[in-house]
Amino acid sequence: MKIIVTDFSCLSNLHRVNLLKDLSKLPYEFVVSDLIMSEQESLELDNIKNIIKAKFIISSLPGEDILELQKIRKSHPYVSLSDCSSLLISTKKSDCILMTDNTKLSELALKFDVSVYGTLWGIDEMYGNKIITKIQTYNALLFFKRSSINLSEIELGQKLNKYQ
Repeated sequence: MKIIVTDFSCLSNLHRVNLLKDLSKLPYEFVVSDLIMSEQESLELDNIKNIIKAKFIISSLPGEDILELQKIRKSHPYVSLSDCSSLLISTKKSDCILMTDNTKLSELALKFDVSVYGTLWGIDEMYGNKIITKIQTYNALLFFKRSSINLSEIELGQKLNKYQ
C-alpha cells in the first residue's frame, strides 16, 4: 500500500473545506509526524487533532535519525523542524509520497528524490475514487480560490474549469 506522509498545511487546508475525514478514506496509509502533533497542541484545533488521531498513523523518528533531522534543519533553516521530520519520515519509507503545500518543503523533498503532491492532488484523488462528488470538489476549489490559502493560482484555475 502506498504511504502518504502529510504536513500540517494540507491537513489544515482539507479541514477548512470539511474533507479531512474523506482524505483518510483513500486507499493509502496516511502518516503524520509526531512533531506536527506536538506543535499543534497549543492551538485550539481539537477537531482536527481528533480526526488525525483517529484516522492517521502518528510516526516518530527513531533516536538514530534525530542527528540526521538536525543536519537537515540546520542546512535548510527556512523549513520548520516538523516539516523536516515529515520529509525524513518520507525518505525512510518505500513507495511514499510527501503531501505538502509548502513550496520550500516541496523543493527540498525533490532534492531527496521524494515524490511530492499537495492539497489539490488529494482533492483529485478523492473525486477520482468516488469519495466526494463533483459539486463537493468544485465547492472546495472555489473556497480555496476565494481565500488566502497559498495554492497555485494557475493549477487552481485549471481544476475549477475541469470540475465546473
